[in-house]
Amino acid sequence: MQDWRDWTCTDGSLKRHEEGQDTGSGVYHPCLNISHCVKPRGGGITNAIPRAELAAIAAAIIHGYSHVATDSLTSMREIIKQLSHPNLHRHHIQGDVLQSIYGFECISKAFHQSPSPIHFHKVKSHAGIIGNAYAVALARSQSQTTLTLRIPPSK
Repeated sequence: MQDWRDWTCTDGSLKRHEEGQDTGSGVYHPCLNISHCVKPRGGGITNAIPRAELAAIAAAIIHGYSHVATDSLTSMREIIKQLSHPNLHRHHIQGDVLQSIYGFECISKAFHQSPSPIHFHKVKSHAGIIGNAYAVALARSQSQTTLTLRIPPSK
């Protein structure tokens, strides 16, 4: 059985504020003590948690991790769907993240070029798993680092 400390944990976060909302993603490998922060850069209705979760998982795979733990069952299903039926994602709401550097085109390529199989592990959100808790903290901090221009109300 695979040791959970060898799993790379991922998470996405959303921070709401007066001007809208910002997303952030975090990737953390507990055994290696390596972390990565990702800025999903969505806009409008695409600036949401699903985008942040997908960006975190994509970053983990692109960085070469073979055991990816996520609390997003939806993202895992989207990745499996993309790999088995790519034609169904041609007009997906998260199409730009699905096909960009942190997207499925790269994930698909990473899957096929990986020297070892890539495994997904579903973890319970906020269950106290050290790696997952750290990924959550990274994602939250990344979603709160966006600089927003606050325009004072006119008099």
